Amino acid sequence: MSKPVNREGRWRRLLQVGAITFAVGSALVRALLPPFSYGKDTLIDHMTARALRDGLPPFTPLRQLQLAYFPQAQPAYPYANFHPPTVWLLNWPLTFLPFEVSSLVWLGLSVWALAWVGRRLGLSWRAALVLSLWPPALFHLWLAQYEILILLLIVLAWQYAARSRDWRAGLLIGAAGTLKFYPALLLLPYLIRGRWRVVAGGTTALAVGGLASLLVIGLDGAYHYVSGLTGVETRVILQDWGNSSPYVAVQRLLGGTPLTPVLDAPQAILPLTLLLVAVGLVALCWLPPAAGPVALLVLLPNSMWYCAVLALPQLVETLRQQRLRVPAIVAAILISLPYPLPAALLGSPEASRILPVWASQILYSSQAAGYLLLLGLSAWAYRQTPVPDGLPDVVSVSDG
Repeated sequence: MSKPVNREGRWRRLLQVGAITFAVGSALVRALLPPFSYGKDTLIDHMTARALRDGLPPFTPLRQLQLAYFPQAQPAYPYANFHPPTVWLLNWPLTFLPFEVSSLVWLGLSVWALAWVGRRLGLSWRAALVLSLWPPALFHLWLAQYEILILLLIVLAWQYAARSRDWRAGLLIGAAGTLKFYPALLLLPYLIRGRWRVVAGGTTALAVGGLASLLVIGLDGAYHYVSGLTGVETRVILQDWGNSSPYVAVQRLLGGTPLTPVLDAPQAILPLTLLLVAVGLVALCWLPPAAGPVALLVLLPNSMWYCAVLALPQLVETLRQQRLRVPAIVAAILISLPYPLPAALLGSPEASRILPVWASQILYSSQAAGYLLLLGLSAWAYRQTPVPDGLPDVVSVSDG
């Protein structure tokens, strides 16, 4: 017989259900109704996978594919798709469905993956579903990116590693590294700790993904891919306002861009950049694996705003520690300001009539500041209470 629920508990549950309904309903509207569905990032991988089915060259410019397959959508980027070819293969089965349907399938899988991660972090299923309302996750679901899937693979890998199933843990981390390259760096903590089977499993998965990519694009295509990816990263990603890495924040704030800086000190950019690299690498090697994603968010020069979902495990663990609660809440607030949220409220940073450019630069550096604060709190907590064998205690829960 179920226990009676008091009025406060009933209102709390109603609030949870309302939040879940709002988050999932908003994402469903975005997924179902064009032209919103054509603005999803998975569209470019859908088009590339469909081009492979039709026998077109793998590096056909996206704008050309968009005109051929989705002429009703907004013009796509003029360059080719430089997502890893393994992502093209992942989307290949979904090309047998209309994109409007496949985007709904991807949404459902993403919401399920986020809820699964929440449960493994010790949250109730209601609270796990409410994670869909967290701004980085909500906008991530709208955009249909891959970081939630990467987070699922990593958390599952941590669980296997905590139970000494090292080979499986490595395979999952390597599989995450085939979706985007940076998760492969999460093998480094296990390498430092001598967990050779984890490293071997990850290397095997990466090798299989690399071989599959070569079969798709060939050796000449691999050279074209590397050179093209470097150009896109330099010309587009590092200049994007949605890039929330501390490196880009330093560039904006100190005069590394044509925009008016907050403090005109370009001579400080290089030493601060080297410091960020050093801090990120040391944290990645020294802190437990569960803090690895936060270290990567500090280390990498191209962590886009939707990568913030990777900080979720460490953020939850830090918020649970009473002595760190206040600064952890500050970090959570800063990380909860992804680029689309202030952009929707205030307009584009360059054209905003509400904030001057220098204030926009500070606002759009919020996530970077949150990453640095969260990493500092993680280091302080680990120094006070080291986790045995460097394993993530936050995900050591039952499979139920």
